[in-house]
Amino acid sequence: MQSEQHEHKWHWTDVEDHDEALSEIDVQGFPSIVIWSSTGQWCFAGTIEPRTDTLLRLIRSSLADELRLTGSEAHHWQALQQIR
Repeated sequence: MQSEQHEHKWHWTDVEDHDEALSEIDVQGFPSIVIWSSTGQWCFAGTIEPRTDTLLRLIRSSLADELRLTGSEAHHWQALQQIR
């Protein structure tokens, strides 16, 4: 993805390497991704099919400002900002 979407920043976080910081996040399935905008808006968090076209569709929807987590959903994922 990074080679195809080089205009975006990408960060890989292995949840197993950060058990303590992410203890409140219950990852139900894999792969799970989180998308937030450069302005700090949380756009998506959840499990997706491991397909490039699925991820690209989520990215396009995020860029078009069509995806947004609610405040309580976003709060749940805040710990990720500490480890990126």
